[in-house]
Amino acid sequence: MSTNSGTKINRLLQQQYPGTVLLASWLKKNGISDDLQHSYIRSGWLQSIGRGAFIRSGDQVDLTGALYALQEFAGKPIHVGGRTALGMLGLSHYVELYQKETLLFAPRGVKLPEWFKNYAWETAPVLINSSAIPEAIGLINQNVKSYPVLISNPARALLECLDLAPTRFDLVEAWQIMEGLSSIRPGAVQEILEQTRSVKAVRLFLYLAEKANHPWFKYLDISSINLGKGKRSIVKNGTYISKYQITVPEVLGKLGRRVDKSERNVKFNQILWDYNIPEGDIEAVFRGQIPLAGHYDRYMLFRKILETYPWFTILQLFTPAEIQELLTNEVIEKLRVPSLRKQYEFVKLRLQEVVPITG
Repeated sequence: MSTNSGTKINRLLQQQYPGTVLLASWLKKNGISDDLQHSYIRSGWLQSIGRGAFIRSGDQVDLTGALYALQEFAGKPIHVGGRTALGMLGLSHYVELYQKETLLFAPRGVKLPEWFKNYAWETAPVLINSSAIPEAIGLINQNVKSYPVLISNPARALLECLDLAPTRFDLVEAWQIMEGLSSIRPGAVQEILEQTRSVKAVRLFLYLAEKANHPWFKYLDISSINLGKGKRSIVKNGTYISKYQITVPEVLGKLGRRVDKSERNVKFNQILWDYNIPEGDIEAVFRGQIPLAGHYDRYMLFRKILETYPWFTILQLFTPAEIQELLTNEVIEKLRVPSLRKQYEFVKLRLQEVVPITG
């Protein structure tokens, strides 16, 4: 191969982000013919990962680097959405449980190329073809390593999840996520709700938003949003919400309420069930009446609670101000599960934004 040819591919590679896939069609458009592409493979410049796709020899490429190529070079209307997008934004509570798959969304009729489907990525791509939300709304660029990838913003991602509920997405998790969406812009929410075609997703979104009592909810013009007609039974034998004409799991109706003192003590005692600690001592520690329950101080107890109960239970046990005071950096660092640390790092940041500073 001539020095000029080597310089040509080298110059072209320097223009592209490392860690991304190079498409044969894009190389050809930039003057690299099919014959020259095969020559670059033989000479060690390129490595084929399937028909029509290459990586630089020795480069480490993951699924997002392949998706970048589809979005940037092939113009494919495919984006990261649903639970995966929420995980990338730090909003999914159970991202580690689902990290073996990456949810991709595209309009009906759009397909993934064979090389993309067949390559051994670190997670399995799952393409969901849906026209529930127009492709041009609610998408943002998220930097991954050195390159941007188009993903759903929080409101769109949650709507995508709600469209899949309850068979492919748990509504209790949807509630937990909605609780964290306290600072999204009402205008952006209004726009995407008006254009969402899934009546089920829209009704669930509004129900959860109102239940979470977010400040932005009161600015929505619900009369301009298509809620469809008739009842929607999301689950059987659930709780009927007359305002939105939906039947939801009974457990949703209980979320968001504070437990009474006896229920609180039951929850507290369950975290140290194998210790001989007098009833009421844990409550007394949190109230500052005694320093220890057994050998546990209030921060050690709070860490045990975080590792035992889901987020919606934490909110039943403590006010946001109490959580903000107890959720120290040391408490977060000592959480044993990495995804839990990530979750509560995000919670801590959110609480700093929404809980007023007093004193």
